[in-house]
Amino acid sequence: MSKKILKVNQSIILYDDTLIHDVNDDIFNSAIWQNNQTLNENTKGRDSVFFIDIEGKSCALKHYCRGGLLAKLIYDQYLYLGIEKTRSFREWELLLKMREMNLPVPRPIAARVRRNGFLYSADLLSKEIKNIDTFGDKLSLDVIDQKLWPEIGKCISKFHSFGIFHSDLNIENIQIDNKNNIYLLDFDKTKISKKSKMLIKFNLKRLRRSIEKKMIKEEKEFPYSGWSQLIKEVYVAE
Repeated sequence: MSKKILKVNQSIILYDDTLIHDVNDDIFNSAIWQNNQTLNENTKGRDSVFFIDIEGKSCALKHYCRGGLLAKLIYDQYLYLGIEKTRSFREWELLLKMREMNLPVPRPIAARVRRNGFLYSADLLSKEIKNIDTFGDKLSLDVIDQKLWPEIGKCISKFHSFGIFHSDLNIENIQIDNKNNIYLLDFDKTKISKKSKMLIKFNLKRLRRSIEKKMIKEEKEFPYSGWSQLIKEVYVAE
């Protein structure tokens, strides 16, 4: 891995030059990609994610967007407080650290910050993890192998052991491939913290609420047995 920074007009791009070579503003422009290939867009979360092919690699291109009432006023703009505090650069650096810890997360390729005075917009390019379903998809289809519940718990616990408590742990950010390998995605606003029972509790509460919403929406019973297995594995290592 080799970290490089490129400045192009109003943009600052951080990238791994062992993964990408032709770096410019255009690689972050979904409109340009749309003219050249069919884009698979996923907008389940707050951010828009496009799946593209670049230099022979399947990649996920994420554009950071606001949620809530602010989104109507400043949809994708954030206050610029220094490049190291921007959302895309922070997530890129965190993904890199987690990869070094052998945690199951996407490999970061490039991050862009595009300044406009005191504001900025942000994008992140990472390698796509192929053949995956979200935890939410599996809950909808009732295709969860009961062995998956404790494995998800073990996966979450592994992140906790390194002081990483996902800031928005939900059923869409837990993804499972066709070999039942589990990955966590979307670490915007997540930081490395000291181990804390309060953060573990908050993490699990957020995930449980996400499952509950899904079950209510689909008029299904909450999977108490599976949930008990999951939390048991989270706490067994504490």
